[in-house]
Amino acid sequence: MSAHLSAPQIKARLDHPIIDADGHWIEYGPVFTEELRRVGGDDAVEGWNAVRNGTRSALSMSFEERRRRRISQEAFWGHPSKNTKDLATALFPRLLAERLDEIGLDFAIIYPTGGLRVPRVGADKPRRTAARAYNIVTAEYFRPFADRMTPAAIIPMHTPEEAIEELEFAVKQLGYKVAMLGSLMDRPVAAAGDVEGEANRFAVWKDVIGLDSEYDYDPVWAKCLELNIAPSFHSGARRSGLRLSPSNFVYNHIGHFAAANHAACKAMFLGGVTRRFPGLNMAFLEGGAGWACLFPEVSDRPQLDLVARTSRKVGRRCSSTKSGRRRSVSSSGTGSSTRSTARPASMSPFRRVAMVRWYLRTPSTNQCWSRHPSSA
Repeated sequence: MSAHLSAPQIKARLDHPIIDADGHWIEYGPVFTEELRRVGGDDAVEGWNAVRNGTRSALSMSFEERRRRRISQEAFWGHPSKNTKDLATALFPRLLAERLDEIGLDFAIIYPTGGLRVPRVGADKPRRTAARAYNIVTAEYFRPFADRMTPAAIIPMHTPEEAIEELEFAVKQLGYKVAMLGSLMDRPVAAAGDVEGEANRFAVWKDVIGLDSEYDYDPVWAKCLELNIAPSFHSGARRSGLRLSPSNFVYNHIGHFAAANHAACKAMFLGGVTRRFPGLNMAFLEGGAGWACLFPEVSDRPQLDLVARTSRKVGRRCSSTKSGRRRSVSSSGTGSSTRSTARPASMSPFRRVAMVRWYLRTPSTNQCWSRHPSSA
């Protein structure tokens, strides 16, 4: 018998509900593809396959071919199947609902797995059709279990218009309460001209939405407020930049969600979105909240102290600066030039989110925010 407490035993000791704010389900390919076809036709399947086929293509190449073309190693063990019941739990919403008490959860917000990349599909019609079909099918799957689980709608963000259209449909027609918005989409570098073939994927820049975008996304944030939706972001940063190892998936994977979250969150802050929409809460999924402590580096000293104090209250390390020397602030509030021994797990996910949300909504006395181009 294990010496560790079971999830229900741990939960019995708590006086508050346990909510999985970033649960995931796995879309069972053969069935899910046909469901998308039923709802959205061939365009939806084309958009979905654009996500799936990229991984399959990379795995079918030799190491030498991936190195020659600078294509990253993908995961071939992403869905372990030794424990078939656990794999089935991730695949079938009804089984997941039946096991929530066993897992120790009161409620779960369910995000996509394969669907994470749908908002970044390049072709317009397949992207939008795949997102719409995905939202319809997923809403059907999870509707019977709405008392314990709610799925996140996929919101493509290549243009504000497509985002607003899908938000309206997902919330008003399908009853979604959570929305996962796209970010870090590839945009062509104008100076590169018309680049064709293999080189095309290297002649792009990543649109972080909140800062320096070619589009004005303020109508999207206004629509989120109108619909009572807190925009959440779950983009990744693999397959580009420093995460293009042709041999090692773990190298490519570690930290990529945090890097994408950092980029998106930093853009919202420095682009002035949080100042123009102070009532808008946002969520940045998967990757911890340690990167949020980097924000004081571009802010003023009073905010740095406030974030450090908030971090100490929740038992989390945070960077601070004193006399030009970086120090590590532990949960006890003491600093040293060495790495703190405080365990990151000592802070609950809810408090991490609260810390980030509190910081983003805290006013500043400096001018680090950008004015929106339309107000310049």
